[in-house]
Amino acid sequence: MYDLFVTCPKGISHLLEAELKQLGAKSTVSRVAGVACRASLESAYQICIWSRLANRVLVNLASWPATTESDIYAGAREQNWSEHMQVSSSFAIQATVTSSTTLHSHYAALKVKDAIADYFRDSCGERPNVNVETPDIRFHVHLNGKRAQLNLDLSGESLHRRGYRQQAGEAPLKENLAAALLVQSGWSAEQRNLIDPMCGSATLLIEAALLATDTAPGLLRRKVALSQWAQNDLALWNQCVQQAEQRQRAGMQCELILRGFDQNPDTIAAARKNIQAAGMQRFIKLSCVAMENITPEQLENPSQGLLICNPPYGERLGEVTALRGLYAALGKLMRGPCKAMHASILTANEDLIAFTGCTSQTQTPFFNGALECHLYQFTAPRENSGASQSDFANRLRKNLKHRQRWAKRQTISCYRLYDADLQEYAVAIDCYTAIDDGLYVHIQEYQAPKSVSPEQALARLQTVILATQAILEVPFEHLYLKVRQKQKGRQQYQKQQSQHRFIKINEDGACLFVNLGDYLDTGLFLDHRNTRSWVAQQSKNKRFLNLFCYTASATVHAALGGARESLSIDMSTTYLDWARENFRANKLNLKKHELLKADCLTWLQQQSEVSNPDSYDIIFLDPPTFSNSKRMEEILDIQRDHTRLIAQCMRLLSKQGVLIFSTNFRKFRLDATLSSQYDVADMTAKSLPEDFSRKKIHQCWHIRHLNA
Repeated sequence: MYDLFVTCPKGISHLLEAELKQLGAKSTVSRVAGVACRASLESAYQICIWSRLANRVLVNLASWPATTESDIYAGAREQNWSEHMQVSSSFAIQATVTSSTTLHSHYAALKVKDAIADYFRDSCGERPNVNVETPDIRFHVHLNGKRAQLNLDLSGESLHRRGYRQQAGEAPLKENLAAALLVQSGWSAEQRNLIDPMCGSATLLIEAALLATDTAPGLLRRKVALSQWAQNDLALWNQCVQQAEQRQRAGMQCELILRGFDQNPDTIAAARKNIQAAGMQRFIKLSCVAMENITPEQLENPSQGLLICNPPYGERLGEVTALRGLYAALGKLMRGPCKAMHASILTANEDLIAFTGCTSQTQTPFFNGALECHLYQFTAPRENSGASQSDFANRLRKNLKHRQRWAKRQTISCYRLYDADLQEYAVAIDCYTAIDDGLYVHIQEYQAPKSVSPEQALARLQTVILATQAILEVPFEHLYLKVRQKQKGRQQYQKQQSQHRFIKINEDGACLFVNLGDYLDTGLFLDHRNTRSWVAQQSKNKRFLNLFCYTASATVHAALGGARESLSIDMSTTYLDWARENFRANKLNLKKHELLKADCLTWLQQQSEVSNPDSYDIIFLDPPTFSNSKRMEEILDIQRDHTRLIAQCMRLLSKQGVLIFSTNFRKFRLDATLSSQYDVADMTAKSLPEDFSRKKIHQCWHIRHLNA
């Protein structure tokens, strides 16, 4: 019996362990990226020939204490290398080092190489040749800072390389990951039908054909490293190969209908070459058709089987927006012609899965390279969503009818349409009408309570997406989705994606840029619409100060309202640049309306120490609830610090001026002593627009000097 460690891609070791047991391995122990086991020589051969999931089959040869390069050499020099290779064989050493600060993998490999060379020079007067690229035999050395583990690689090159891939499409799946997805999906010859609507280089189709026809992946490889191993039993190996060939001949008699689709003719041509090289052309039919154009006739109305695909994830700049429609088309296919088929979709983007409108029964984590993904599995049959008949859809229609009339009367182009009106559908939906590009919709999903399972939350979100898109009649490219969780401080300003897609909207004559995709918030707080309008009406010939200004939309209104000067302060370069674009869009004089990058807390403290500070007629103070940003010199807690901030602002306020203080902290309580020092008026009810009147999304006060 041999001690083996069989490596595999991260995340599939549980599947590999089951496979190894079927191939005769004993004492299996699953690890993060492989399985340790014991196996006879015959079982080791079977693993090399039959494993669909493994990368490498490593035989544990020896282990010894090693903390220095000398220790590595000494331990390797003691090995009886003649038991594993001949002096006429070429070899290579691959070394990995973990948990060590003194050893380097390159030098570790050199020390083992020297030990092998010295062993054969001393025993037979010759040194074997090193061949890094195509050695006859390969050894692996692993060092963890305390011990060295020496392994012999029976597989040679990685077993995921079957030998059939002549050309690879864009971002192809590795063959063993494709096989793992099929195994997880329960694919077998009995299912007969398989469809990949975005087949790329046809890896999923080929692996499905190999699995269903009982074809061993090892039969496609031209060279196996163990043929040069000194302990190799050639007769036993040939017997294992012959058995695999017999099983393949029997398996090739099965009836399969595997269909692949892709819109790129070059990709289809490359896929055909791969299929030909694998010898599976009899079972696989390809069509050059975009997924959204696949017809039931092209599918030949499959009544059972598996739909499986690896669609784009949206990892590249700007891809996520374009992919919403693609996932929606995939969902339409799954609910339509393929509703009787089970379905498996691999993606790294859960938000995009929601656009399919289908609810997955299981979600299994996998890693595509270093990227964490999930395989979403959908059982059959699936019916059309029926979201248009749901309570949510009825509420959305009712809200839309009312809000559209109200917005038209008030000449409002951006408003909140829905805000968790129904407990089961905890989302906020905002409508933005772009100046040049029609309606956009921004959906924010509030964090679901622990009592709601991820499957339930996803199903409800899918209902929201499909109903919203249908009722508002917007293209999926104009629909933006974000998961909203409880945020602290300025976490709402953190970047989510990098699509850099800005749209231009009009608010009371002000031209403003919003970004619906890159950040949790869009650059315009719709609940402060009334406040901005008030600022515009009151700012003529006034000096305006905007603290924690964000994208300075309030300053734009002040300037358009006739403010003679303004100062807007924020510590974010990104948002000050955004504010500058807002100013330019409205042709504002940047000399009169200044933007300052600074920590508002520090700036206010400095101003409080000036004997005669500048005064302002209107000050807008809308700080975050909490912030511990590294760029700030102190931590901000608005409940604790608001009295000091208000006092500092009042020192800068002209005698007849007004401080607008606002906070979105729901539990906030204004210090009662402020009313004895200043004229304090609660403006919350007046500052909340009608579309935010159901919820107390912010509190707002106008604060003036006494006897002003």
